[in-house]
Amino acid sequence: MRLSTLAAAAAACLLPVGLLAADASASDADGRSACPSPVATTLTDESVPEGTDVEACGLVGELIEVEGGLELQIPEPGVTLTMEAYYVDGAEMASVRVAADGSIAYPDEQISAGSQLTASAPGACSDSAFTTKDAEQAGRWNWWLGDGVRPAGLTTSETRDALKEALTWLSEGHNNCNITPGYSEYAVSAYYNGVSELESDFHLYGDGKSVCGDGSLDGRDGKSVVDFGNLDDPGNTTPLAAECTWTLPQPFNKNNILESDVRFNTTDKSFYYNKPSSCSNRFDLRGVALHEFGHSYGLGHVSESSHGNLTMSTQLDDCDNSQRTLGNGDLLGLKDIYG
Repeated sequence: MRLSTLAAAAAACLLPVGLLAADASASDADGRSACPSPVATTLTDESVPEGTDVEACGLVGELIEVEGGLELQIPEPGVTLTMEAYYVDGAEMASVRVAADGSIAYPDEQISAGSQLTASAPGACSDSAFTTKDAEQAGRWNWWLGDGVRPAGLTTSETRDALKEALTWLSEGHNNCNITPGYSEYAVSAYYNGVSELESDFHLYGDGKSVCGDGSLDGRDGKSVVDFGNLDDPGNTTPLAAECTWTLPQPFNKNNILESDVRFNTTDKSFYYNKPSSCSNRFDLRGVALHEFGHSYGLGHVSESSHGNLTMSTQLDDCDNSQRTLGNGDLLGLKDIYG
């Protein structure tokens, strides 16, 4: 946290008479929440409550911890940033939205951990559950492959082909249910732009967390990059993968996705292209990719216990290929966005 920035912000955002600087819930004369105390070392959704003018307080680009422990860089006015972390035993999702006038809000917080698929859960072909992030790709998704590490045993071309195949499954509505997708393949199309020296916009900080944002003021480089590397977490588990999406509000329409970055955690997890005959503690690369790319196209999560046969459910066991095919709810979600 840049304390000098906070100190300057506090001076710029003078509190009304009678309010203490340390009172993070205080409001100024026009109803806006006051700037946080300059002595704070960690910004949270409690110390920066909804309504705070983050632009006037000099907080754009600063890190903020939201419910569930995810950390994001506060985006520039007019932009929403959503982060998803996908674990073996659950998932987390949270958003930070900054309105055009600089006021901050926290929509779409979602935490699901420790649940298990129940015997009464419907099959993938009959389950109609879905959620969306109120976001869509406004046109063809242009993406790059980071030039860093690859999953063990895979070359760059094999890694690229695995990701392209998962995206093709998404655009074509690949399923085992004989369901015809209710959306245009073109509307969910993607274009591979090659290998880039840029990385996905995840930044590793000394507190043991991976955060959405590359450390620059607005937290993003403007290119959607998929890469492989480290994803830290201060708890006992680390994510399989994580996704960050920046969106631009559109009146009367779903928000336009400006950039969506994905990172697979090859530091702590192992992935395979084809499931080995003897498999343990390894995860299906294409299945995880299909889930993450679902987020890149605007899909949210569904409950593991009630809807665990769908691709967008919140857990994936090791050596499990079931997520490679979309279920009815996954297809309905894409139809809701792009149909």
